[in-house]
Amino acid sequence: MPRILVASAGAVGGVVAAGLIELGVPVTLLTGSPLVADAIGARGLLVRGEPGRSAVRAQALIALATGGTPFDYVLLCGRAREAEAAAAQVRPALAEQGILVCLQDAPCEERIASVSGGAAVAGAVVGWTAHTIEPGIYERTSAGGFVLGPLDAGADEARLAALARLLETVGPVRLTRNLRGARWSKLALACAAGALCGIGDGRLGQILRHGEARALALDLLAEAVEVARGEGVELDPVPGTVDVSSLAPSEAERRAAPGAPGLAAKDELLRALALRFRPIRSRLDLSALAGGAREVDFLNGEVVARARALGLRAPANEAVQKAVHRIAEGKARPGLELLRRIYEA
Repeated sequence: MPRILVASAGAVGGVVAAGLIELGVPVTLLTGSPLVADAIGARGLLVRGEPGRSAVRAQALIALATGGTPFDYVLLCGRAREAEAAAAQVRPALAEQGILVCLQDAPCEERIASVSGGAAVAGAVVGWTAHTIEPGIYERTSAGGFVLGPLDAGADEARLAALARLLETVGPVRLTRNLRGARWSKLALACAAGALCGIGDGRLGQILRHGEARALALDLLAEAVEVARGEGVELDPVPGTVDVSSLAPSEAERRAAPGAPGLAAKDELLRALALRFRPIRSRLDLSALAGGAREVDFLNGEVVARARALGLRAPANEAVQKAVHRIAEGKARPGLELLRRIYEA
C-alpha cells in the first residue's frame, strides 16, 4: 500500500485523509498548528454529512522528521498562496518516483513545478465542497469527485491511475490529459462562489436569491472563461459542479439589455443552482503572506493578472480582489450591500 502525506488539515485535506484512512491507506497529516495536531491526535478525524461515518484515528505532525520512510504521494491541500512553500517543505520527504499532487482551486501546478526539484507534478481538481467545524471535524457540503491529471504529458500514468483508485473512496475520479481545462473550470467557479460567500458573508444558496449577486456571479464567470479561452484552454467540466463554458454569458449577452432571453435563461439557471448548492459556505480568508498577498490574489487576482497579459480586462474580478483587501484593512465590511456596490460599479 502506498504511503501518502496530506499537507494541510483544512477541510479538503481532512476529508481526503479520513477517507483514505478508512480504506486502510497509511496516511500522515501535516499541519502547521500544534493545536490542530493535538486535537486530531486526541480524537481523530470525523466527517459529518455522510451517513455511517465515524471518527478515524489519525497521525498529525507539525514537522516532518528527516530520514523517514519517503512518501509515494504528497497531496498539497493548503492555501494557494502557500503552495510553493509547502511543496519546498515536503519535497525532501517524497520518494524518488513520487508525485506532488495539487488540490488547490488555483492553477498552482506550474508554480509548484518550479520548486519541485524535477519531481512529477499532477493536479486533482476537487468537485465537492466541505468546511471545517473545528480541528479534526469537517462537514461535507456537496457531493462530487475529482479530475486527476498530470502537469506534463510524460508523467507516470500508471501511478496516477493507482492514486485515482484510492481517491475513489472520497468521490468518483476521472483521469484526464487536459488538466488545465478542468483547473480553469474550477478556478472560474471558485472566483464566483468564493466572492459571493466571502464578501456576502453567507451561504451560497442564500446569497444567490439576490439578483445583483447572480449578475455579479455571471460577470465573474464570464471574465474567467474569456481569459481561459484567450490562453488556448479547452474548458473541461468538473464532475459535481456546473459547466462554466455554458453558464458564462457570451460577450453579446453581457452587452444585451437586462432580461434579454439568453441572459435571463442563465439567471434562472443560477436560481436553480442556489437550491442545489445552498449549504456551501466559503469563509473569507484575510490572512496574508509577508509581502501582503492574500488568497484572493491567487484566485480572482490570477484572472486579473492573466487578463492583463492578454490585453484583456477583468473588472469584476479586480473589484472583488480590491474589496477583499479593503475588508482586510478594516476599510469595508462584508455583506450583501458590499456585493451590490461591486456589481453596480
